[in-house]
Amino acid sequence: MADEMFRAPVNRSMRTLDRNSFRKVIPLHAARVPENKNISKVRSELERSKDALHQDRLGSVFPDPDRDRAKSGTKCVLLRPGRRKEATETGDNPHDGAEVTSPPLYSSVLDALLEQNIIDLVPYSLYLDYSYWTYHDIISAILPEDELGEVPSGFSQVGHVAHLNLRDEYLKYKHLVGEVLIDKNPGVRTVINKIDDVGEENAFRTFRYEVLAGPDDLNVEISEEGCTFKFDYSKVYWNSRLNTEHRRLVSTFKEGEAICDVMAGIGPFAIPAGRKNIFVWANDLNPDSYTSLQDAIKRNKVTSYVQPFNEDGRSFIQDSAASLLTTTQT
Repeated sequence: MADEMFRAPVNRSMRTLDRNSFRKVIPLHAARVPENKNISKVRSELERSKDALHQDRLGSVFPDPDRDRAKSGTKCVLLRPGRRKEATETGDNPHDGAEVTSPPLYSSVLDALLEQNIIDLVPYSLYLDYSYWTYHDIISAILPEDELGEVPSGFSQVGHVAHLNLRDEYLKYKHLVGEVLIDKNPGVRTVINKIDDVGEENAFRTFRYEVLAGPDDLNVEISEEGCTFKFDYSKVYWNSRLNTEHRRLVSTFKEGEAICDVMAGIGPFAIPAGRKNIFVWANDLNPDSYTSLQDAIKRNKVTSYVQPFNEDGRSFIQDSAASLLTTTQT
């Protein structure tokens, strides 16, 4: 019953996000604590007895529902949704004459606090709105039930940009998905959806995209392995999921070694390696990657170790090994 009570209001016909439709009043009871010195004791005892409300993203102590009492500082402990008390109910066998009494609404711990006049039992209306529910809660309340098997939730985040690969069946909800994702992820300001595969657009492994929510601003700043990178995500290749591989490979390099990175991109291998006093010849054919690589070299103070190039990979391979060897021996 509790799960159903706290579920987001369902609106499967929604196509434009209406945050005001996600409002709900939960009828509960609360243990009013007239003396604030008893709040900690009451909360602890009711939490141990499992009488206190235990719900994700909600505490159990709230201002008193009476405005005047609340203004004077009176608080209460919200109680879990309980079973209604029934007078009696007949047992499974109608012929045995036995009567089974329903369990009490709350535990004997709460009854004892009532008897000691430490608390009063009062009704409480808990108001929830859009801010309470998670991305998954909201989207699950909007999508048709037959499309809830794989709610679109996975995304890659690059700086302030969330990058989705929406399946075809969810494209009609794409702007809803984008808006809710921004609302529920404070670090995200722009949501994009990839509309072709990496590399189809050009040889630089960029891709075409559409903006689902937020400004069309893909100039991002990220930090990886203690290094800072600034770049236009729409013009260069970057894959945040390769962070572990970047770290693994750089960890195999030793100080003073010399390496060549033929397709260096903006420098996720080269810059951390330079920070370890490793000599790197870093090349990328994409002029925008080369520009961002130059910026990263200066920004992370590795100009003594990382040399950028903007050449075709084949010619770079032919020339760089000999040049690097000569340079490190002088």
